[in-house]
Amino acid sequence: MSARTVSKGAEWTPREETAAEGAPRGIFSAVCGGDGAESPPLDDDRWRVELWALKHTGLHPAHRRFRLRVLGVWRGNPAPGNP
Repeated sequence: MSARTVSKGAEWTPREETAAEGAPRGIFSAVCGGDGAESPPLDDDRWRVELWALKHTGLHPAHRRFRLRVLGVWRGNPAPGNP
């Protein structure tokens, strides 16, 4: 199923940005549920965010819950027939 929206009477479709050179497929980061510490956001690199979380737990053994954030890059494209 594709999402569609109407903007100023013209149909547009949000799509994952894959054509732009250097556009990441995902931007990953984690937030500690114990103290709110945040990993740096990293393009296309979930492994290093997981490593950050494990190191954080090693330093703070009671901090074992994290929120994983994954951001994608979208682009608004005209729907077929929309100039």
